[in-house]
Formats: sequence, structure tokens, C-alpha cells
Amino acid sequence: MQNVLEFEELMINILDEPSKFKFHFSENGIKISAWIKEAVNLGNGLCIAFDGGSLLVWKDNRVVKCRRPSDLITYCELCFSVFNEFDENIGYLYVPARKR
Repeated sequence: MQNVLEFEELMINILDEPSKFKFHFSENGIKISAWIKEAVNLGNGLCIAFDGGSLLVWKDNRVVKCRRPSDLITYCELCFSVFNEFDENIGYLYVPARKR
């Protein structure tokens, strides 16, 4: 039930203002950090587009609200860790905090 609520919170926020969000992924020497260009409601999931790629997040995938991406020292207004169908972390969707 908690996952459904967190997915819905992500969906509401990213569909409202996708350009406020960034996608962050870092693993095995690969780092991707890109602003979100578009988010589309697929009914049972989201298609989230950024420069050079896209991310599919399905309702059944685990989505966890967190403080910030685990490998970044930054402040976030909102942050979600996203997992694939194999429960592997596939990145973070977050809204950077305004300068303090």
C-alpha cells in the first residue's frame, strides 16, 4: 500500500511540473544527470523523458520517497528512488531545493 501512495505522489508532482525534476543515476562508472523534459501518464505507469533517454515507471515497481539521492550531497524539495521489476535501483527523480 505504501508503494502505491508514493507512486501516486510522484505521478501527481511530476505530471504537474516535469521540468522541476531531475533524473539521477550513478553506477559502475556510469553517471546520468538530466532535467526532465516530459512526463506522460500511461494509465498503469509513467513515461518520463529526459535529454538522451527515457524512464518507464510502472505502478507495480517499487518507488520510495527519500531525502536525496544516496550518492549526492545536495538538498531536495522532493526525492524518489525508483526500482525496476527486479527490484534493482534504476535511479532517482528529484526536485533540487532552491538555494539556501
